[in-house]
Amino acid sequence: YQYQRPPSCLCPSHSRSYRLSPTTTPLRRLLVVWFRGKDLRLADNLVLDRAISLRQQHPATTDIVPFFCFDPRWMRPSRCGPFRARYLIETVDDLRRNLRALGSDLVVASGAPEEHIPKLVLPGTRCTVFAQGEVASEEVAAERAVRRAIDDFGTLELVWGNSNMYHPDDLR
Repeated sequence: YQYQRPPSCLCPSHSRSYRLSPTTTPLRRLLVVWFRGKDLRLADNLVLDRAISLRQQHPATTDIVPFFCFDPRWMRPSRCGPFRARYLIETVDDLRRNLRALGSDLVVASGAPEEHIPKLVLPGTRCTVFAQGEVASEEVAAERAVRRAIDDFGTLELVWGNSNMYHPDDLR
């Protein structure tokens, strides 16, 4: 089965981007941009910039899939009140509109990202997941879970600088 790539470097949503044909073979590389909540923008987004620059090195064999997951670990009432939840939903919707204006889309899921990210990857495809690096223990635990979930076919690359004043190595 082959992935039939859309014209944009940012693949459309999961439902439309994985059109399979029995006579073709999958992409060799998929770049997932995992938007995590503090980086829900296109302008000055270092995570997205990193994925786009890598794709430009191999445009014929690489695609980018923007991804956001409403993780129940973050959406619980003690962490995310109704006003914050509404703001997050509106911001995700705005990000999706901005991506669609560029001919792309945003894959939006509800649940643990480590369960949904592997579903984006076709068999035989290598995957790199790009995400904003975080330092809080719950976010780091989510990074470890995603890393374990994609270990057989991909890697997680953390990008620092979108929401951190200092790189964590500079604080040691």
